[in-house]
Amino acid sequence: MKYLALFFLLFLTVSSSVFSQEVEENPSPADTHLKKNSVFGNVGLGLPWISGSASITYDRSIFITQDDMDIRGKLSIGYLGVFGGSFNYQSVTIGLLTGKHKNHFELFAGAALNQYNTSSSPGDTFQEESSIGIFPAGNIGYRYQKPGGWFIFRTGIGFPDLGYLGVGVAF
Repeated sequence: MKYLALFFLLFLTVSSSVFSQEVEENPSPADTHLKKNSVFGNVGLGLPWISGSASITYDRSIFITQDDMDIRGKLSIGYLGVFGGSFNYQSVTIGLLTGKHKNHFELFAGAALNQYNTSSSPGDTFQEESSIGIFPAGNIGYRYQKPGGWFIFRTGIGFPDLGYLGVGVAF
C-alpha cells in the first residue's frame, strides 16, 4: 500500500511537469507584425505585350492601427518601356497592408516624377527628345510575407508597374 501511494504521488508530479507548457501572455510585436523596412524588385509586363517595366523599391511602416492595418510609405526608382519611347521615373506612394498572418492585401497611391524619352528619325536625321512630367502612381496587389519573416513575394497590377511580380527582403 505504501508503494502504491508513492507510485501515485510520483505519477501525479511527473505527469504535470512533463505535459505542462509555458504560456506567453503577451507575444512581442515582432512575432505578430511585419518587419518595418523592406526592399524589393519588380518586373512587369503590360498587355498587349508591347510594354515592360522594372523597378526597385524601399518601403517602410509608418503606423500600425489597432486592427493590424499597416500604413506604409514607398519610394521607387524604375523604368517603363512602351512602344515608341520610355520613362525613367521616381515615385512616392503611401498605402496600406492588411492581414494578420502571411497573406496580405496591399493598396498604394501617389505620384511619380518621370522623364519621357522618345526617338524619331524623320528623313535622314536621328532625333532624341525628352520631357519631364508628373503622373499618378499606384498599385493593388497581394503580398506574401510572414510576420517577423524576411522573404517577400508580391504580385498585382498598377502603374507604372503594369502587371508585376516581385521579390524582396524585409529587415
